[in-house]
Amino acid sequence: MTTTTLRPDATISSSGVITGAANAHTALNDNSDASYVNDVATVELGTFTLPAGAVTKQIVCRLRAQSSDSNTRTAQAAALVVFLPNPLEILQVISVSGSVGTTITTLSGTPVAVSLSQASIGALQFFVGDLSNPAALDLVRKMEGYADLTYVTIPVTTVTAVTPDPYTASNVVPIAHTNTLDADGGVQTRHQMRLFTAAQYGIGGFDPATSPATQDTGEVVGAALTRNTVVLANSTTYRAYVRVSQTVNGVSHWSAYAFDQFEVSVTTSDIDTVTTVAVNASARIDITVNRDAASSAWNFVEVERSTDAGATWSPVRGATYVDSTGNANTFTVSDYETGNGQATIYRARATRIVSLLPITGAFVQSTPAVSWTSESAWLKSPTNPTLNSSVLVSGPVESSTSVDRGVFYVLGVSAPVVVSDVRRLTVGYITFQTDSDAAITILQALLDESELLFHAPVDWDVSPMYISIGDVRRERGPMEGFPVTRWPSSYVEIAAPRDPLASAP
Repeated sequence: MTTTTLRPDATISSSGVITGAANAHTALNDNSDASYVNDVATVELGTFTLPAGAVTKQIVCRLRAQSSDSNTRTAQAAALVVFLPNPLEILQVISVSGSVGTTITTLSGTPVAVSLSQASIGALQFFVGDLSNPAALDLVRKMEGYADLTYVTIPVTTVTAVTPDPYTASNVVPIAHTNTLDADGGVQTRHQMRLFTAAQYGIGGFDPATSPATQDTGEVVGAALTRNTVVLANSTTYRAYVRVSQTVNGVSHWSAYAFDQFEVSVTTSDIDTVTTVAVNASARIDITVNRDAASSAWNFVEVERSTDAGATWSPVRGATYVDSTGNANTFTVSDYETGNGQATIYRARATRIVSLLPITGAFVQSTPAVSWTSESAWLKSPTNPTLNSSVLVSGPVESSTSVDRGVFYVLGVSAPVVVSDVRRLTVGYITFQTDSDAAITILQALLDESELLFHAPVDWDVSPMYISIGDVRRERGPMEGFPVTRWPSSYVEIAAPRDPLASAP
């Protein structure tokens, strides 16, 4: 137990008779039952220095007392701990319960959670007095007063050395840590890992808590003692920094960062080239990934796209860590999701599995940027690309957005108080048009899909969007033999659906 007992060391005020001691604080801290306070007293408590990084957890008051006559009295002794800056602020009232009889008894209060600074500890005061019978303050003798303050020392964590070093089993490296935890703080409730390359941790002014990192897990809730890294570059030195926390009085109590330094050295499956072809007639881009035949065979392939010159990347549908074992040296995928006329670059990497562990090669990027173009609007099915088709649209694409909000008018105030939620994605109407039975068949098959991707021509100023089609009305031509049919359709914009082929290492 990391508990220290604070005893009175100075008298603030007292009244009534003090027996066997020169003053109230001496009577209450001399470990003698022959000295006592009969009435009330307020005394200062001694202080102590918290260990570096420690935090207080709780305080418990104790009072050693007995009845001054032959009667047993219940709950007539009480203690009040106060925090005393200027002005006076009551920290916590603690009533010491129990029966006080002719036998000397030590009464204990209920533990109270406290989070005290060092200055606050030094300002604690202790009040003793009879609360139930103010008219007879001398009916209980108070022999000793105690304040038991429990604190929690700072957690200490140690990052287990990566073995072997260099690490050859995978370039996803398990980082383990062990803890030394104060029992009064409980178990590990959070941990955080931040990973740095030698170039990152070698920068002047490096701080593991704030410097740019290769990986930052953020605060991870739980007692886990192992965390995997992201895919790490081959033949590179890293440091994994870890900190852990306990929860004391609802607040995270963190350790300092500890680290282990290690190197990654693996045999990878490597990409040779990534080539792209725009297929305007199908509103798509075809990507071909060629493996370096001199490297190890691949098991999985990942393809990503960037529409901002490589600043950010997103996965290509149908190529997120997909099984490539059936393709010895070449993997192909079609990307239907890039926008009309949107310049796009691609990158790919391969993963091989050795003893059930992944080893992933470096990304190789396509060049130059590529885009498909079309003067038509397109409807595409993410689950069945064979349905993808250009469509005729009659009139503008109507759209609106909405937001839930409450508007409250306060008496005497001219301006309302408004509480708003986030703005929703667009809703609206698209009127499709067909001019043949074949076009009707294609459109109806698309409208039956639960999720569709809509691409408009560039000059329409309508961003690509995934939509769900609702009510559809069919308006036939005005006379027999007139080939045009209009299809006013309501839609709501939705998030991109998940990729059913996507997996993870």
